[in-house]
Amino acid sequence: MARFKDEDLACDEVLAHIDNEKLVTELAMNWRGQFSFVIDSKLVIKRLKFSDELKDKNDDIGRDEMAQRLDADFILLAGELSAFYDNVAAVMPLAKEDGHDC
Repeated sequence: MARFKDEDLACDEVLAHIDNEKLVTELAMNWRGQFSFVIDSKLVIKRLKFSDELKDKNDDIGRDEMAQRLDADFILLAGELSAFYDNVAAVMPLAKEDGHDC
């Protein structure tokens, strides 16, 4: 097992593992600086963590207005996840076995 952190994926050490037919089982990524996640070999996304910068965007709503803040946070985070899904779907289109969109 090898673990690389903050490595250039084109460096000699990484390329040597690829040449030796090693497979990636988990890959940690950051999307647009908005959130980080880990994607595994089955394309399951886990350990989703939103950035502090994203979470701070609704700081103009006071903490005493909890319901309004929760609504605003949900809308903000859902919007980022929706944009992420659209981006992923454009790169890796889902198979459409029955001819219908998912």
